[in-house]
Amino acid sequence: MLTRDFDASAPGKLVDIGGGMHAFIPHPLPPKYMLSDATNRDAEDAVNAIGELRGMNLRRH
Repeated sequence: MLTRDFDASAPGKLVDIGGGMHAFIPHPLPPKYMLSDATNRDAEDAVNAIGELRGMNLRRH
């Protein structure tokens, strides 16, 4: 790992672990985003509708 490959835009930081070596410590992941039950149902309905449209298109060919 080359320290010059990591600048301020890197999604974490380099930590000196001794012996001229470094470890990359990534920033924590963002918290899991939870959708409401209504939004989940709407998303499922949309996926199902797209599947139906795709099925209609496949039958025509």
